[in-house]
Formats: sequence, C-alpha cells, structure tokens
Amino acid sequence: LFLVKTIYSFLLSILFLIIMKPYPFVPIQLTLISALTIGIPSFFFALESNNNKIKKGFLRNIIKRSLSGALTIVINILCVAFISYKINIPHSQVSSISAILTGFTGLVILYRVSIPFNNQRKILFTFMTVLFFSIVILFGDRFMIYKLNFVQTIILAVFMIITPITIKIISSIVDKIKILNIYAIFLEEELF
Repeated sequence: LFLVKTIYSFLLSILFLIIMKPYPFVPIQLTLISALTIGIPSFFFALESNNNKIKKGFLRNIIKRSLSGALTIVINILCVAFISYKINIPHSQVSSISAILTGFTGLVILYRVSIPFNNQRKILFTFMTVLFFSIVILFGDRFMIYKLNFVQTIILAVFMIITPITIKIISSIVDKIKILNIYAIFLEEELF
C-alpha cells in the first residue's frame, strides 16, 4: 500500500512538472486518501498473525501489484487533467475529482490486497469505504473537495467505473514485462 503512493506521487510530480500544469492535489486531500487507504489498513494488516514463511516471488508480486495500482492512478489523473483542460474545468474542481478518484482507486487496491477476505478484512474494507465517502460527502469542503456539477460528476463516474478494469489490464501488462521479473528476482536473491 505504501509503495503504491510512493510510485504515483513520484510519477505525477515529474509528469506535472513536464506538462507545466498545477499539481492535482493539495496536501489535506492526500492526508485523507493516505489515512483511509494506506495508513489505517496497513496498521490492521500488520496486526494479523502470519506464521507463513516468505515464498519465492514475494517481492515480484509486491512490485507488480504496486505498479499496477500506481499506474492506474497516474493514467486516471492525467486523463482527468487532459479532459479538464479541453472543457475548461477550474483547478479546484480538477483537484476534487482527482482526490475522489484517487481515494476510490486506493479502495479498489485495498480490496485487491484484502483477498482472501476474512471477517476482520471485510469489516476493515467496509469501514474504510463508508468512512471515505461519508467524509467526502459531509466534510468535503474541509478537505478542499468541493461539490461537482453534473458534467464533472459524469467524468468522475466514468473513471470510477473503468478503474477496476484499468487495474486488471495494467496488471496483466506488468506481468508480461520481463525487466520487472529480472529486477524482482535480483532483489529476492540479495535479500534472501
């Protein structure tokens, strides 16, 4: 979960410097996203008992999962930025769409990481999802997430619908990239 944020933050920072557009998030939005899709879930995952020995391919699996989630976020945000530029959406609204979409994508990643579900993971995922959307709806303005008009809501909804599909597609592409396999095998040999 932490690696996903590191990858997408780094890539978005570089890309938005290159395209010379304002960064799509403000820090308070990232605080909300990080707390509910990374920090709190990671705390509870760390408390789960696990006596299994780390298997070969562990790092490869982590890198592939992290990369597919991070690249999905990057693609989503770049597409939202491009569309907003074309139809002249104000930056505050682009930032709101980006924050909600990234939070939703983080929840999709949390769902994938939680498989296989047990009772604790079901409760955790449900609670994080309800909490995220409740905060966005009830206290969004405190997190600089503003109400969206009809067109902006449609843009958000379309990207939310295609996000799980995008993650699957990117995941299958990442699985086929040989250099990642070589890098992960190298890391595993060094660490184990």
